[in-house]
Amino acid sequence: MSEQTTVTIRIPKELLRQLEEKVGSRYRSEYIRQAIGDKLKQGSSAVQVETSINEINELKARISALELAIKSFSRKSIEIQLPALLEVIALDDMDRQIISYILENKSATTKELEKVVNLKRRMILERTKKIEKRYEEKFDKPFLKFIRGKREEKRQAWWLADE
Repeated sequence: MSEQTTVTIRIPKELLRQLEEKVGSRYRSEYIRQAIGDKLKQGSSAVQVETSINEINELKARISALELAIKSFSRKSIEIQLPALLEVIALDDMDRQIISYILENKSATTKELEKVVNLKRRMILERTKKIEKRYEEKFDKPFLKFIRGKREEKRQAWWLADE
């Protein structure tokens, strides 16, 4: 056994009563030593774990924004900071997937988006209209335009406004 030292702690009377009840005064010191050792072996505290989870989630969001920025780098219409774009326009992952697909392909039919986000066409139509509306309200210029006719072998598709 290694060299030992004495530590004095203050604990609530109720906690001391429970300790005495459980192990008695004779084994109290050994019980506390073991409890401290077990706690130290467990490693990270709940606060550390929660902090790590928050940091991971922040990194995931930054990675997603960077991936989208790389995909949309050559797009003239996207002259704003990408995190602001996602924060203002994309309300959830499905919106992000829709935006990402359109940026990557310059356009998308509702049928194409249906495969990407796994939603019914009506819901996709509503989402794309809301995305466009939020963008235009925030940045005072169009982001998407819906063309009913045929363009580049696509009929009835959403196109980036500057394409």
